[in-house]
Amino acid sequence: MNTIADLNDDRLDSQEVQIAQNGVDIPDTVEPERSRLDLWSTIAARGGGIARMSLVVAQATTNLAFQTAKASTRLGLGIAREVVKTVAPVGIDKFIDVAEFFAILGIEIGEGVTHLSLSGSSELVRVLQQFFGDKKSLLMAYEIVQLLSRELVNTGVHLNMYEVWKYFSAWISMQNKTKLLWRDEFIWSSVVEYNRNDHLAIENLELESPGQLVTANQSLPQLDPVLLLSTLRRYSRFANAIYGERVMTYLEGDNALFTAHYDDKHFYAHYAGIDFTDIRYLSRLDQPMDFFEVGYVPAFCVSMDHEKKAVVLAFRGTISAKDTIVDLYCEAMHLSLSGSDELYYLHGGMLKVVTDVSNPDNKLGVYHKVKQALEDFPEYSLVITGHSLGAGLASILGMAWADPVTCQLKPDIGFRPCEVKVYAFACPSIMETKLALQGVNLITTVAMGWDWLARISYDSVIEIRDAIVRLKSLSLDEPTLISELLSTETPTDDRLADFYRVRREISLNHLPDQSTSFKLHPPGRIIWLYFSQTDLDRFTFYDVYNRANVFGEILFDDNSLNDHYPTRYDQVLESMEF
Repeated sequence: MNTIADLNDDRLDSQEVQIAQNGVDIPDTVEPERSRLDLWSTIAARGGGIARMSLVVAQATTNLAFQTAKASTRLGLGIAREVVKTVAPVGIDKFIDVAEFFAILGIEIGEGVTHLSLSGSSELVRVLQQFFGDKKSLLMAYEIVQLLSRELVNTGVHLNMYEVWKYFSAWISMQNKTKLLWRDEFIWSSVVEYNRNDHLAIENLELESPGQLVTANQSLPQLDPVLLLSTLRRYSRFANAIYGERVMTYLEGDNALFTAHYDDKHFYAHYAGIDFTDIRYLSRLDQPMDFFEVGYVPAFCVSMDHEKKAVVLAFRGTISAKDTIVDLYCEAMHLSLSGSDELYYLHGGMLKVVTDVSNPDNKLGVYHKVKQALEDFPEYSLVITGHSLGAGLASILGMAWADPVTCQLKPDIGFRPCEVKVYAFACPSIMETKLALQGVNLITTVAMGWDWLARISYDSVIEIRDAIVRLKSLSLDEPTLISELLSTETPTDDRLADFYRVRREISLNHLPDQSTSFKLHPPGRIIWLYFSQTDLDRFTFYDVYNRANVFGEILFDDNSLNDHYPTRYDQVLESMEF
């Protein structure tokens, strides 16, 4: 008789299923799908002994999951989940959800994580569930871990995948435990809150660091918060409508706004609040495209906003695997703006896409569709918008097509003269500071709370790499450090001060100075949506005048993934008032 832990890679072993106090056996030489049916038939027939199964059985069951995963991932973990739900202590079935995704992704940490979790000697899985509770979130985290693993090898540090996840999770926990200290020291000193009744004016701020919002002798115009809120509400709907009904309804969850079924064009018109006939062009949202071979063009829409007298070009945000490749291809590349010999660093993947999109010969015709709309409505301006990846594309395209000082289309683009404005929601860190600052009049970037995708860049990944190296080094002298960070227990004040000293040391090494001026940040004028310092139940606007402090590192928080969702932006903007 072979127990679950003895399962080999190719098929299920042992001769019959036995439910007993000491273990679970499974049939030999049975094909996976049949074995699953036989297993559950036997379990149903012999349910009397289930209640007495021990934690050892749960450990064996999860071992089955990892071993089976190599041959039949979803089958093995499906079996493990159902057995665990029936026989194991409360909560272990949730662990199987994470374990399943690990196995699907081919992470070779199997029994190591299983036994650590089930024996209570590690809180790694709890941390991963807390910050990456759904599979989409965990997939994004996995992509970051892959980048981390590559960069660790490049620096001569060799860790297995389990170790990378462990130290990565410890860094996230350190951030979370010290976030109030970090916020008080670095965040509040870098932003200006909008008052309910007063217009905001920032004048004569000296350039103290490359992350400063305004340069010496430059001031920003006053913004009317009521008008700003109205404008952001409007173009957030244009930016998010292009996700389509299925995505937006799914993100709404139980509070879905739309019960009727729309085709893509009717949904866009309904969500954006325009007439169906005002949509000039909407690309197929499910159209397959090959980024590397035939040129990648994201889903986009050209529509008319007659109320504001604007042609609106909206790019869809991250939703498909292809989009994710572009989003996470973070190495900086050079861009030369027309009329200038200076080269600037930008997000490499998005720059490639914009270069293709802005080409008049591109076969999907973004250029020509915008040009024709502007010619048909000679009094209209151009608004470019998007969320997430779409915001990054909109911002770079805006800088390529328009003069960032005058906000007018450049003559050599081939369009008629007109004003251009860019509204970028949840935009990742895509431009070096010098270029980002040039766009303060052209681009309005809107960032929600601790949205971690708004802070992702190649350099922010490097910071996490260095944090992993530092935590690994410290753990050699402090064997309990990692378990303390992963623990749910509240640290003492002295221990919290120790954690903050380490976190501060790591983070300050990556704040920009003259030698690291190529670190990427969100572009233009950044409007940060966060709770008021005087009313923690009310969201308000903050002008960010030191983007390095606020967006210089990826900040993982319980809500950092939720803060990125397009529906979150719409909901918060609708809830605000001045």
